Order: sequence, then C-alpha cells, then structure tokens
Amino acid sequence: SIPTRRSSDLNFGLFVRGNDKSFNIGIRHLIIRNGDSPADGGGLHLRQIHGEALLDSVRIAGNASSGLGGGIFSYEVQALKLLNSAVVRNTAESGAAISHMSGLNPSNFAVTIESTKFEENVASDVRVLDIYAESVNISRVVFVGNSTLNSVFQCIQISALNLLISESTFERNSCGRGVFNLSGTES
Repeated sequence: SIPTRRSSDLNFGLFVRGNDKSFNIGIRHLIIRNGDSPADGGGLHLRQIHGEALLDSVRIAGNASSGLGGGIFSYEVQALKLLNSAVVRNTAESGAAISHMSGLNPSNFAVTIESTKFEENVASDVRVLDIYAESVNISRVVFVGNSTLNSVFQCIQISALNLLISESTFERNSCGRGVFNLSGTES
C-alpha cells in the first residue's frame, strides 16, 4: 500500500518513467491511494515505457489530479494492461479513472482492460475513461456509478482504430453519453 500526503508538490502515488530503451514493468497486488497531483496522474503516473506496463490485482482509490488521470495517467506507454483490479473514487478534470495518451501517433500502442471494476470516479469536466491508442480491448469490466460534472460529455472516450468491448456491465453512470469512439471500428 502506498499512502500519499496532500501537498502543492507533484505528489503522485507512484511515478514510473522509462527511457529510449525497451523495457517492461509489472505491478501486482498493490494499493495506491490518496495521491494528489496539481499536474497529471494522482495515483499512478506512467511515462514513456517502450514495452508493457502490466497492472495486475491493483487497487487505485481516492486519488486526485488537477489535470488528466486521477487514478492512472499513462503517456507513451506501448502496451498498458490492467487486469483483475479496482479503480474507485478517483477525480480529475478529465480521465478521472484513466487517461492514456499515445502521443502524436497512436500506432503500435495498445490498451487491454480485463476483469476490472471502475466505480464512483468523477471527472470535473470531461470523461471518466479517456484512451488514445491503436487497439483497445475491454472485457469483463464493471463500470458503475461514475460521472462527469459536465453532463454534455461522455463517460468513456476512446480514439482507436480497433475497439472491442465485451462481457461488460455499464450501470448507474451519470454522463451525457456512454461510450464514444472518435475513430476506427467498433464491435
């Protein structure tokens, strides 16, 4: 468990930055809670990982960001995998639960979310889940009680050439629209 204090400093629960070499990172059975960042990534901030970032059986709860990614902010992470986890009660301007940005070119970036619960995450402006990648696969996910304070915007915005959502539950979310894919195919 990584408890964090609230301050005006960059106070991520956990910050991982890669370099120009390919490497993988695995985070398992970890709780990241009560992080607060005036920038991006209140709970977990992943940056420039040219490999796989595996998050398995993690709980990311009660984190806040004044920017993107209250729970998780991921920037230029080649393959983000979130498995068997819970992302609950996080807040941010956008991407309250997750904000995944692939930089200027989303090709060769993938996001997989399986057997994970997103509950009571609140975006103060837009989107609870905000993902830009070439391929996005969401399966066996429970998305319940999440909201955007600006009711015009969607709970989930994805910009992916290939999007698959399967065996998932969406209920009691308070957003203008549910799932919105900016580009590509949906199935």
